Amino acid sequence: MARPEKYTEKFCLELGEKLLTWMRQTEGNIFIKRFLVEHTDVSYQRISELVKKYDSFSDLIKKAKDLQEMRLVDIALNTGKPIGAIFLLKNHHGYADKQEIKTENLNRNLDTQQLASATDEQLKDLLRNLTDSSDKGY
Repeated sequence: MARPEKYTEKFCLELGEKLLTWMRQTEGNIFIKRFLVEHTDVSYQRISELVKKYDSFSDLIKKAKDLQEMRLVDIALNTGKPIGAIFLLKNHHGYADKQEIKTENLNRNLDTQQLASATDEQLKDLLRNLTDSSDKGY
């Protein structure tokens, strides 16, 4: 006789609702792992497996992560010490520093047919001119 399944969909839905209730009780309740360690016997790894198994449970966990994200944004914007919140947002919610990349169009109206028929010496001269132009900033 097979052993009854411990982590049924009903169990998962109850767990998800308890998690959301706990997170909504206090603004400091933002860490899903803390809830699991302090209030359940379910590991974070198990949650990852159950999310794949039950779509309804997955939706509850997504809500919890959205709530966590919004709380971290609030911490980052409204406290004098946002470093921890910023770290968590980058590592768990896909946030990234803005990176500006400046590009210049060094196209000198080069025709691919001209390039194909150019001699090695002409190509070297062209490359030298492009390199010199980029070194001068134009």
